[in-house]
Amino acid sequence: MHCHHCNLGPANVKRYLILSLLLGTVWACSSPSPNVMLITLDTTRADRLGCYGYEEDTTPFIDELANNATLFSNAFTTNPITLPAHTSILTGTYPLYHGVRDNSTFVVPEDIVTLAEVLSEQDWDTAAFVSSFVLDSRFNLDQGFSFYDDDVEASWSYDELANREKNAFGFAERKASQVVAEALEWLGHTRSQPFFVWLHFFDPHQPLNPPEPHRSQLASGYDAEIAFVDEQIGRLFADLKNRGEYDNTLIVIVGDHGEGLLDHEEPTHSLLIFDSTMQVPLIIRRPGQHDSRVVENVTSVIDVMPTILEILAIDRPNEIQGVSLVPLMNGIHEPADRPIYMESLVARLHFGWGELRGLRTAQEKLIHGPVSRLYRVDSDPGEVYDLATQEPESVQRLTAKLEQMIQSYLRLDAGTLAKTDNEARQKLQALGYIVSPVNTSRGITDTTDGIEAFDDPHAKRHIFDLHSVALENIRTGAYFEGIRQLEALIANDPKNAAAITDLATVYLTHGRQPAKARELYERSLAINPHQEEAHYFMARICSAIGNLEGSRHHCETILSFEPSSYGAMYELGRIYQAEGKDDLARDHFLHAYSADPSNLSAIMALATLHARRKDNDDAGRFFEEALAIDPGNPEVLYNIGVWYMQCGNSVEALANLRRVVSINPTDRDAHYVIGKLHYENGQLAEAKRSLLTAKSLGLIPERLERTERLLDAIDQAVE
Repeated sequence: MHCHHCNLGPANVKRYLILSLLLGTVWACSSPSPNVMLITLDTTRADRLGCYGYEEDTTPFIDELANNATLFSNAFTTNPITLPAHTSILTGTYPLYHGVRDNSTFVVPEDIVTLAEVLSEQDWDTAAFVSSFVLDSRFNLDQGFSFYDDDVEASWSYDELANREKNAFGFAERKASQVVAEALEWLGHTRSQPFFVWLHFFDPHQPLNPPEPHRSQLASGYDAEIAFVDEQIGRLFADLKNRGEYDNTLIVIVGDHGEGLLDHEEPTHSLLIFDSTMQVPLIIRRPGQHDSRVVENVTSVIDVMPTILEILAIDRPNEIQGVSLVPLMNGIHEPADRPIYMESLVARLHFGWGELRGLRTAQEKLIHGPVSRLYRVDSDPGEVYDLATQEPESVQRLTAKLEQMIQSYLRLDAGTLAKTDNEARQKLQALGYIVSPVNTSRGITDTTDGIEAFDDPHAKRHIFDLHSVALENIRTGAYFEGIRQLEALIANDPKNAAAITDLATVYLTHGRQPAKARELYERSLAINPHQEEAHYFMARICSAIGNLEGSRHHCETILSFEPSSYGAMYELGRIYQAEGKDDLARDHFLHAYSADPSNLSAIMALATLHARRKDNDDAGRFFEEALAIDPGNPEVLYNIGVWYMQCGNSVEALANLRRVVSINPTDRDAHYVIGKLHYENGQLAEAKRSLLTAKSLGLIPERLERTERLLDAIDQAVE
């Protein structure tokens, strides 16, 4: 957004919008402003909740809330993927507008106004407690929250550690009990203003690991996870009631998307947009409400934000595309055929197949793609009977309406790419997501035209599922099985650049076959040259064989289509460092550091570079940051020890190096430096012991020669 008459960049536009909201607000009630509690249920199908007719006793506490609230029986998400769907919930806009089209590779734009920002400006105390790395603050959904708790690896219980190995758990989610515990601590603080708190529960997402007694009480692990979340929500509500805040709290429970559970042969979610993954629970309890109402009108998760704002008598931002549901909650029924938009771009972004877009009303649903599908959902809620070939006029009519909606809701400059490093990619893969190595700024055209030229994801879903299984096998250490599955997939889909790149990465990182990996990366890049991962690892391979120009070429290619790439910046820094161009190296390391201030590699690169240049203040600052991130990391401790030795502080040097060998007794370099320090301090017996240990572990020739000289000197001194 730019104005010819004033200097308003994105950040200033945001401030201007929020200020206009603040100035335009008229309060409708003189009683204390209500609190707001938003609860998002990840991967939760509406039809698995008792209040939506499920026969199993999964959700007694949510059911009790629904008995004193408005339940929306036909609520739908915008996208069957966590980050885009939550962005729609918290901004009241479709992905076409907010631009977040997938997990991991997009961030929420700075100029999008979130619910938390509006409420924060109106003096609500704001906090969020998320339970999955998918919603990490690096993806920018923390805008407007004064406290954003995304530390999903903290405070695991003994039960969780005992029941699931950390590798299998993926370090990427935390259970509902932990989320509630952190939220209750925050809610217990004394405050003079109303609160807005968002709690996100990830538990029903794969991999399933329900705790007892729910695991034994319910036959389905999926149901058991939902029951555990419900139990924790009950704990949350009990605390609100005990503190007398329950009746002055606006409570909204909404799902981000459902789960396939093999409906339409889809085991999980993200690829297809049938109602099994698109229909979600939506329950709204106004403060003090003690009656129940069911609304059957079609609604969307983009309606949550404008509904909350109307209940609070706060003006809505102009950009909101959802509608307030307050009239429906008051019994004023609008036409039931309001069309809503939905999409999944996963097929296009990850595999180069055709994307899917949907238009749904109370009566009919169009799934538009390479092969479009039409369902009469009022009489065929299971979407069993595809009527597209029988009713081509209806398909044409709805396609025209869908195109009109796309162009109406589209913001042309939407789509900010995330700075996702390899660690982030691994965390997302640990949750079962296929995180594309293909750059996602390419190939998105928001129109219904031309889709027929692409492969139909419905026909390719078995390949998608095989890819997911292969990546899960690789992540959990079944490398040979994963390789076999990827090779079988590529045989069936030889132009699948994502699978070829994944196979190359397995051969490089686990198979230790760089030549084979290079051959596969080159093959994949010939199919799609806009792949950050393939170029990144090609740069690493080139550097390893001394081809710095080749490495530079791949890094600069990445930056040509993804200027914010952390990996490319970091690798260019290493190249310049190898060429002795320390100033250029430092600039690139700083770029990488600014892209992700928590990334240990960039911090250590800056620390060691400053240490070599004897810029001790800067070196110490970066070493301290590295220790704060990973205090038990042997590489960090080793480099700090060497730096202290360089500064002449042998006491601190020895302390850090001894920690290294206590963590890793086979660290030959640490033993060598310890021996050298003891020798310089005149502690010859200790020096000899450490040097002999280093020698036995196999030193590089240059260091071995120095060790031999030191040992000879020790022997001569003793004689």
